[in-house]
Amino acid sequence: MSKNRSPNAHFEHQLRSTKQDLKFANVNYTMIEKSKREVSNLKEDKLTYRIGDSAQLSKTVKDEDIKNFAEATGDKNPLHLDDEFASKTIFKRRIAHGFLTAGLISAVIGNKLPGNGTIYLSQTLNFLAPVYIGDEITAKVEVLQVSKEGKRLRLKTQVINQNGAVVVDGEALVIPQRR
Repeated sequence: MSKNRSPNAHFEHQLRSTKQDLKFANVNYTMIEKSKREVSNLKEDKLTYRIGDSAQLSKTVKDEDIKNFAEATGDKNPLHLDDEFASKTIFKRRIAHGFLTAGLISAVIGNKLPGNGTIYLSQTLNFLAPVYIGDEITAKVEVLQVSKEGKRLRLKTQVINQNGAVVVDGEALVIPQRR
């Protein structure tokens, strides 16, 4: 003799089992998604540089800076050192060496962003305007691109004078020190 079961008992049992399986699957799915987020956050934490990160450094250019740069590099172009000569050029007065100006970019990269231990791979420079003795210049560096593992950074590099004019514009590719 058969038990008194509802004609739908078999389907009801299957439905209950399916609901339990779905509940279990949902818990597992939630745990997997949470783990994925934790791993993703862990990776992001290791990647300490983000697009838009920036740093800057300012300096007033002095006659002494130009003379020291000329001595250190051997670039003794009279445009930088001789008032009389410079007065007859398109600039009408002495200007700082372009690489003295661009050197401020290197100071930002080596000391601030990315900072100590950074290895320079390349740098483009466009010299857009002269820098005169007494100008206050500000080098700005901004992260444009971070490689997948954060092993390389592409940086926007600019030097801007006290009037807001961009005097040097370019990009750098660097390897930041591992953290």
